[in-house]
Amino acid sequence: MRNTYFVSGIWRYVQDWQIRFPNMARWFKALQGMFALFIAFVTGYLLASKSVRTEPMNQQLNRHLDHPMINKSIPKPSNGTLGSSTTKPVTKKPLLNRASLNITLGPDRLNYLDVDERMSGIDELYNKLVIVTAISDNHFIESKGIIATAQEMMPSKKIIVYDLGMNSETKKHIKSYCNVEYRKFPFKKYPKHVSKLLVYAWKPMIINITLNEFGAIYWGDAGNRFRKSLKEALPYVQRNHGYMTAFHSFDPKAHPVVKHQYYFTHPGMFDYFGINRTQYYTEANASPHAAANRQLFINSTTVQTKIVQPLVQCALKFECISPGDAKYGPHRFDASALALIIYKNMKYEWTPEKNNGELMNAIVINSRDNGNMYKPLLCA
Repeated sequence: MRNTYFVSGIWRYVQDWQIRFPNMARWFKALQGMFALFIAFVTGYLLASKSVRTEPMNQQLNRHLDHPMINKSIPKPSNGTLGSSTTKPVTKKPLLNRASLNITLGPDRLNYLDVDERMSGIDELYNKLVIVTAISDNHFIESKGIIATAQEMMPSKKIIVYDLGMNSETKKHIKSYCNVEYRKFPFKKYPKHVSKLLVYAWKPMIINITLNEFGAIYWGDAGNRFRKSLKEALPYVQRNHGYMTAFHSFDPKAHPVVKHQYYFTHPGMFDYFGINRTQYYTEANASPHAAANRQLFINSTTVQTKIVQPLVQCALKFECISPGDAKYGPHRFDASALALIIYKNMKYEWTPEKNNGELMNAIVINSRDNGNMYKPLLCA
């Protein structure tokens, strides 16, 4: 702006002198022509210097494999105040690169359905949508419920079941169910802590792999029970950039049936993300407690950059997903990370007045009932 005033000031000065000395009009016109060329050159230079070089989106999405996303300076938590953190800031280390992890996340795997740019047809989304879950042996009986109810409510829908540690008998059962695709999770491709099942670092990896492969996925824990088809959710999921879940509450100070995620998140995770824990607690309706056990994803750029890739990056680093070697109970690992990432990257996207939690609860619930009461259809 200062440059513009300077140039226009010189131009008015030349015009004023032309009026005061009419006998030299020819020389002033020549001077004006030269000055016009000078202005054009300066304007072009200024515009060029302000231009921003953009990267292909595929490069942006995979940049998490080489650079940490958190701020270099983590604010020190306050002492003696409600919700203050007393842990030391986490020492940030360079993230393992993609080659050392042998993770396939290149552009050839990215399957976009960018609802931020184009509203996709419901049938198009539903045809691409797959249901994804993962179990170890001790959750096999529980998983019968999600498989059987998915078969009932969505008879043609593919169900992918990742093996986190099944015996041969369980594998045989899973492979015999209609529409079910068995996959063994490749623990060896990831850092050692990912193989610790109760750290739940494997879950963001599975979400990322399948979302990039299919473009639209529903993640459900083994305890999910479908009441309706997910097709009913698709007209609404596009309104929030391609992400939908149930929300237990939006304010840590409230007293809902399900206690807020704030109380199940290690203070070190707040530090890692550079989030002031006291502010998180006190901000009214700014801290959504998202249900990590049932999530619908459409592969939009917003979902990738604001939710999925930050989750993947955190899960790849033990000091993020499990700060201070946290234990389940006071810390909920992937669910804690999801809550803080939504707060940090998509604050006020979902509020008590603006969310589709009731619809999600009408479509699918999470239950601890006896899985043996469900009988998945057999096809093999």
